[in-house]
Amino acid sequence: MKQEQQRIVSIQAVRAIAFILVFLSHVELIPTGGIGVSLFLVISGFCMTYSYLDRPEKLPEPGLASHFRFVKGKIRKLYPLHLTALLLVAAVIFAGLFIHKAPGKEIAEQSAYFAANGLLLQSWIPWKEGYFSFNAVSWYLSTLAFSYFVFPWVFRTIQSRDRKRIGMLAGVTLALMIAVSVILGIGKQNWGWTNALLKWVTYICPVYRAGDFIIGLTAGYYFVTVKNTWGKGAGSIAEAAVVAVMTGQVVIRSFGVSNTSNWMLSLFWLPTSVIAVYLFAVNKGILSKTLAGSRALVWIGNVSAEAFLIHQICIKAVEYVTKNKWIVAAAAFVLTMICTVIWRALFRKLQQRPVKNSV
Repeated sequence: MKQEQQRIVSIQAVRAIAFILVFLSHVELIPTGGIGVSLFLVISGFCMTYSYLDRPEKLPEPGLASHFRFVKGKIRKLYPLHLTALLLVAAVIFAGLFIHKAPGKEIAEQSAYFAANGLLLQSWIPWKEGYFSFNAVSWYLSTLAFSYFVFPWVFRTIQSRDRKRIGMLAGVTLALMIAVSVILGIGKQNWGWTNALLKWVTYICPVYRAGDFIIGLTAGYYFVTVKNTWGKGAGSIAEAAVVAVMTGQVVIRSFGVSNTSNWMLSLFWLPTSVIAVYLFAVNKGILSKTLAGSRALVWIGNVSAEAFLIHQICIKAVEYVTKNKWIVAAAAFVLTMICTVIWRALFRKLQQRPVKNSV
C-alpha cells in the first residue's frame, strides 16, 4: 500500500473512533460526545484541504448560487438518509400528537421544526426543542452544511499557500472562539444568560462550529505541504501522548467539570482533536499503523456518516425493550451497523437503477 493511501486509511480509522465516542456518549456510558463531534469537524476540514488544494478547478465559481450547489453536491449522498430518518421519526411523533389530541399550537410547532429539518436549518434554532427535534443527531449535518457553504471563501487563504496568512487564519479563528466563550461566561455571571444559550452557541451554532472546521482546513494544509521526517519512535511517543491527554480530558469531564460550561463543549476538545488528526494522518507511529491495519475500524470509518444519522434511532428502539445501558449499547451498535449496511445496499441500487426515457 502506498504511503498516501495509508494516510487516508488512518484517517478513516480516526473517523471510526469519533463515531464510537459519540455513540458511547448517547448510550450514556462515557461523556465523549464533545470530542467525537470535534474530531468529525476537524477531519472534515482536514480532508477538504487534502482533496482540493491541488484541484482548484473543482471549486465552485464565486456567487451564492454556486455555493449552494456546492453544498448540495457535498451532502447529496447523506440527504436521502436524513430525509428517510426524518420521515420515520415524524410519522411516530405526529401519530402520537393526533392520538393524544394535542393542541393546534403544538402541532404547528412540530410542523415548523419538521420544515426546518427538511431544509437543514434546525441547528440555527437556538433552543433544544428545535435543534434536537425529530432525529436529534441530524443537527450535525445542518451545522456541517454551513461549513461547506463558507468553505470556498475561506479556502482562498489556504490556496494562497502563504504560511503566514494561513497561520493567522487559524490564530484569528481560535481567538474569536475564545472571545465568544469569554463573553458568554461574563453574560452568564452578570446578565443571567442561561446554560441552554451557552450550549447552543458553543456546541450547535453553525457559525461557531465552523471554527473547528476552519482550523481543520489549516491543519490539512500543513499536512500536505510540510515534509514529515519523523521516525517511528517519535511518532509513537507523540501518538501515545495525545491519547493520554485525551483520556485525561475524559476523566476531567466525567468527574470534574460540568458539561454546561461554555469552555467544555468545543474549545476543551479542539486542540487535542487537531493534534490527533494530524498525527494519525502522518501515520508514523505504532498506534496509527495498528488502527490503519484494522479492517473493522476502517470499515466503520467508511460508513460512519450513515451510521451517525442512524444510531440514535436504533438506541431509542432498543431502549423500548431494555434500560440496561450495556445491553442497549451492544444491541444498538449491532442494529446500527445492520441498518447502515441495508441502507447503503438500497441506496446503491437506487443509484444504479436506469432512468426510463419519457415518451
